[in-house]
This record gives sequence, C-alpha cells and structure tokens, in this order.
Amino acid sequence: MSSSFSDLLPILIPVIGVGFLLWHFFLCERARNKRALKKLPPIPICDAMQIGGVVRLQGKVHPAAKPLVAPLSGRKCVYCEATVEQ
Repeated sequence: MSSSFSDLLPILIPVIGVGFLLWHFFLCERARNKRALKKLPPIPICDAMQIGGVVRLQGKVHPAAKPLVAPLSGRKCVYCEATVEQ
C-alpha cells in the first residue's frame, strides 16, 4: 500500500492544529507564567517590597484621579499600554 502526501493531509492538519493548541495553552511562556502566578498565595501590597521578586497581589484598584479610557475597548481603566509599530 502506498500513501501519498494528499492521503496524509486530512490526518496531518488536525494533528498540527492540536499540537499548536497544546503548545499555546500549556507550553508557551505566557501560559507558564500564568500557572506559576496561580500557585503563589496572594499577599498584601505592603508586604510586596519586603518579599521582593515575583509576587501575586490581589485587590481592587481605585483611580487617584479621573479614570483613563482604554483606547481599543473604550472601557474605564487605571492603566493601559499601547505599542504602535509601522
């Protein structure tokens, strides 16, 4: 039995897709960082400087002045970052 590339294509595309999804959700740096932060216990912000390094903070943020407006979503926010490249 000989199989050509076109015979393997219907199998290869889902395998590559599943591989990409696995990489994206479990192995990429962002996913690893997110999992690492979830393992850390949340601490009060006043203790963050004493601990140093990576910490997990939890709480509510209140704007010191009028809240900003996010440029893409139009929602109120206290911080936004945008990078414009040409």
